Amino acid sequence: MKKNKIINLFFHVLIINLVFSQVDDVGDDFFLLTQYDENISLPYFSNNDIYTANTNINTAIIVIHGINRNAGPYHNSILHLVSNNGLDSEALVIAPQFLITTDIDNWVLDNSTVFWTNNTQWMSGGQSHATNQHPRDYEISSFAIMDSLIGHLLSFFPSLENISIVGNSAGGQFVNRYAAGSNQMGEGKIKYIVSSPSSFLYFDENRFDDYSQPYEWVIPNNCNGYNDYKYGLNNLNPYLYEVGIDSIRSRYFRRNINYLIGENDFGGTDDCESMVQGDNRFDRSIIYFNYLQNYFGDQVLNNHKIALIADTDHSYFEVFNSFCGEYAILGTGNCDQIDQLQHPDVNFSFTPNSGDYPLDVTFINETVSGTHTLEPFIWTINGDQVTSNGNMDYTFTYPGFFEIGLTAIDQIGISDTFIHSQLIQVDTLYGDLDLNAIINAEDASLILKYLTGEVILDTLQQLVGDVNNDQILTSFDASLILQYIDGNLDSLSDNLNLENYDAEGDLASLDIFSQQGQIITIPIKLENVNNLFNFSISLNYDNLILQSGSIYSGEITDLGFQVESQINDDGSILLTGASSIPLNENAILFNLYFIPGDFPSEQTVISCDELILNNIVSTPNFEIIINQSLSIINDVLPKSFTLYDNYPNPFNSNTTLKYFLQNSSYVNIGIFDMSGGLVKSLLNKTESKGEKYVKWDGRNNSGMLVASGIYFFKVKTPTIEETKKMLLLY
Repeated sequence: MKKNKIINLFFHVLIINLVFSQVDDVGDDFFLLTQYDENISLPYFSNNDIYTANTNINTAIIVIHGINRNAGPYHNSILHLVSNNGLDSEALVIAPQFLITTDIDNWVLDNSTVFWTNNTQWMSGGQSHATNQHPRDYEISSFAIMDSLIGHLLSFFPSLENISIVGNSAGGQFVNRYAAGSNQMGEGKIKYIVSSPSSFLYFDENRFDDYSQPYEWVIPNNCNGYNDYKYGLNNLNPYLYEVGIDSIRSRYFRRNINYLIGENDFGGTDDCESMVQGDNRFDRSIIYFNYLQNYFGDQVLNNHKIALIADTDHSYFEVFNSFCGEYAILGTGNCDQIDQLQHPDVNFSFTPNSGDYPLDVTFINETVSGTHTLEPFIWTINGDQVTSNGNMDYTFTYPGFFEIGLTAIDQIGISDTFIHSQLIQVDTLYGDLDLNAIINAEDASLILKYLTGEVILDTLQQLVGDVNNDQILTSFDASLILQYIDGNLDSLSDNLNLENYDAEGDLASLDIFSQQGQIITIPIKLENVNNLFNFSISLNYDNLILQSGSIYSGEITDLGFQVESQINDDGSILLTGASSIPLNENAILFNLYFIPGDFPSEQTVISCDELILNNIVSTPNFEIIINQSLSIINDVLPKSFTLYDNYPNPFNSNTTLKYFLQNSSYVNIGIFDMSGGLVKSLLNKTESKGEKYVKWDGRNNSGMLVASGIYFFKVKTPTIEETKKMLLLY
């Protein structure tokens, strides 16, 4: 055996299948494989004759070379380690040599020497090769050869207690894949040492998304073959295909595997299949060990260990002969990263732990790191995650009890989590429904919108809004909030003197005459009003008869009330309002607008299910009767020119102008602004007698939308001129 000078090569591999120059040395000995009475042989280097039984041998180290197939120097590096530990007489070191076509051509080896087309084939368990120039008796997987070699060693060395299969770089790729697929159990004596490979075998389609903890695992979208074997489990070679995907996964989980990587090993292949595993060999090793924990769970740490070799790059000699290399390969010495791995121990303190929102809390990280460097910490506040380098200041803007957790993850993915349930108590600010730490009119408006079904309030918002503590949210709560804002109440949610809120008021019943297809206006009016702070009214109507309903607030808004309303398809109407000061006069609350259909019984009724004045609930004796009797209608039909109110009014996009002509006549209709200027000419022609309708869409003569405000519509005939006011709102 030649003693080779070990040279540290700093190079970047561009393509893994690149054919390197021939090897400098071929093993002096050959391992014979026989199949169907046909023989092939594999060269190897060894410090003992593997065909002579030796009971002194209790340890076997099988070391797999790199892409240069330099088995001799690899063999020597392990011999150096063995000699330093005084194990020469009891340790067998063997370095099988997987040659490729270039080596066969250069060394003119006989036709029994097994070889592969390229490096990728032997390092992934592919079939050996045969050509017309170099015929072989049969072809065989490099993994099958390893199976046979292990079986042979167990037969000839009966005292074997440990078998270490060690590979660096391309050899590390070999060991990684072989550990996943091998049928050779080795009587439970095998441990695998995967050192500095440029890629790993993954067990599902996911790869890392970003090189930071905690890793997110996603399907890459820029590398079509990333999950084909040897990178993943698609398109397996014949050896792995026979094993099956489920067995590959379960076997790898059970194997005893140590991973070694130099902390300065930043080289590696740059094909996309490798790059989706990380930017370089060091990153890929770290990411892969994190991936194993994500895929298999924390239990994988029972059999799988990793050691980061300080001040070391891609030198197999330095990796193998490091303290952790020695421990991983021989089990001698010590390596804290493998045999005394310390997990992080998470703890934290905080101040304060309660108060009104917004509540500023300082969390002090008291975590004790383990063996490996800790990545940024992850604070969890009621399920929301916040990343921090240590301590954290957090502002709670929402009332309630909050669970706080802290997770620390170290460089290799080992984590610890500490959780305090209901740790922080943020007190409720009654009346602050939008939870912005300010009580204002918008909070009262939210209650009114909730009562009409316009918004949904969650349980906490309903609790915060119930300022009079009667377990229900009403317009009375909205009024109390408005009173508090205006300084009429000193505080909310205190005991109230309800005698101060006795209210009076009656809904005004009406008889209204209508004609099919004509717009009717129905005022909802409160009479005999006294000390009214708020109201809620629930009405019902026949939505098959009264159609195209709409609601507009009446004069109540000019009297300081916030109001909301909703007309529903099921024939229900909800009206509500609140103020900070009491109302003591009659007022029109809302105007309802409908287009009546045909009345089967000549009349229809709008009734009231519930009336709430302040905090008093009642069912009033109230109804609005809408008649459609021909005799009555004929009595009230106009006998001369009549100009009606526009509908709707106020309006925000379109409104309809209605007028009646007793006889055919010339008509001019125009829209004018407050200064008397013509805004839009709507009509200028002769019209036949009868009821007429003209629409205005809020645009001027130039087709532009006009601004919100008061406008006038003027109707002129040769003998009559009338003007009415309307309000445009956006």
